[in-house]
Amino acid sequence: MKAKMSDIAKKAGVSIAAVSLVLNGKPGVSEKTRKKIFKIIKESDYVPLRQKRESTRVIANVNLIIISDQHGVVNEIYQKNPFF
Repeated sequence: MKAKMSDIAKKAGVSIAAVSLVLNGKPGVSEKTRKKIFKIIKESDYVPLRQKRESTRVIANVNLIIISDQHGVVNEIYQKNPFF
C-alpha cells in the first residue's frame, strides 16, 4: 500500500500541514524537520496524489455587443466613430 501524507506526518512526528509545506517548498518548517520529512518520503516511496500540472490553465472571456437599429446591425453613425 502506498504511503499517504498522514503516514509521513506520523513517522516524522509532525502535522500533515508541515508535510504539505515541505512538499510545496513553502516556509514555516525548520531545515532539520524538512530534511527529516524528505528522508522519510524517500524511504516510504511516497507519491503525491496530485501531480503539478505542466501546462497552465487558459481562460478566455468573450464579450459581444450587437448594436442594431431600423437600418441594420451597424449604421453609418457608428462607422464614423473612431472608437467603434
